Amino acid sequence: MDENNGLLLLELNPPNPWDLQPRSPGELAFGEVQITYLTHACMDLKLGDKRMVFDPWLIGPAFARGWWLLHEPPSDWLERLCQADLIYISHLHSDHLSYPTLKKLAGRRPDIPIYVGNTERPVFWNLNQSGVQLTNINVVPFGIWQQVDKNLRFMILMDGVHPEMDTCIIVEYKGHKILNIVDCTRPNGGRLPMKVALMMSDFAGGASGFPMTFSGGKFTAEETPI
Repeated sequence: MDENNGLLLLELNPPNPWDLQPRSPGELAFGEVQITYLTHACMDLKLGDKRMVFDPWLIGPAFARGWWLLHEPPSDWLERLCQADLIYISHLHSDHLSYPTLKKLAGRRPDIPIYVGNTERPVFWNLNQSGVQLTNINVVPFGIWQQVDKNLRFMILMDGVHPEMDTCIIVEYKGHKILNIVDCTRPNGGRLPMKVALMMSDFAGGASGFPMTFSGGKFTAEETPI
């Protein structure tokens, strides 16, 4: 209501957060940016003199032994993780938040900076029970640039369908944007940067923890899927 008891209508059209403090793309030397696929959703980004790793599931199973890695990671995966300046973990599913992988990492470098979004369902809700000793987990708000150095920054965004859990990320190096939508169904509600240098997306949908076992109830001995 306005001061005259009338109805005041407002159209909410907030600016895109990545457009705040804009930067024009700068020149890049050959080899200055290197992006390496390790396995599954794990990517190793070398951006100038910084290294960033996404979703390191590099050892062991996921989803109660229902999933195993399709592609064998490089033999030096642990050294690559230990050399990273920061790690981004998108959400709590065990093919992205891999406690077996993080346990190996924590044994060598427990203070490595790890960044997650401030989701309603915390990414590391089970950290204490896992026994993994990590000491530098950073929960950051959505839609805010996180400055790594003068050339590198990143921003975590929520999913529009599963905002309580899923996130995606924009990484910007010298004005060049890299968008990784990870497992988001509708990343940031469908509002994304129009011009990015590289987009990473999922390759499958509707996944499950197959093979699964059901017993009891309506499942008879003959009908029980295994």
